[in-house]
Amino acid sequence: MMEDGEDAVVAERLRAVLSAPAARRSAPPQEPPAVDISGDWRVHLRFVYGEAVHALHAQQSGAEVQGTYRTQYEQRGLSGRVAGREVMLRGRYALVGTVDGDTMSGTAHVGQEWPAQWTAQREKQA
Repeated sequence: MMEDGEDAVVAERLRAVLSAPAARRSAPPQEPPAVDISGDWRVHLRFVYGEAVHALHAQQSGAEVQGTYRTQYEQRGLSGRVAGREVMLRGRYALVGTVDGDTMSGTAHVGQEWPAQWTAQREKQA
């Protein structure tokens, strides 16, 4: 409970806080890409109940990635970014992970309560 007169103190403090401009959060600096994920990849997803094998084709320009993501039922666009060895891709699912040579792995956000785990292997060119 407040004592007599404290309401004015609280009101003044609230007014000061709420009328001050919000502090701007600057975006964290983006690390330049340390890898190039351009090419064709075989993606293995491990869901809570089951597994699937999909494919993606990526074309990287600087940190930006464009391409396609293919399941057995559909093919759709792919976009994302690479920062250092970290990769963030959006296609059929949101894939977040790390790149180690010709292998990528991480977590896939698939719209379920539990995320899936994924690994991808770069396909060798003939």
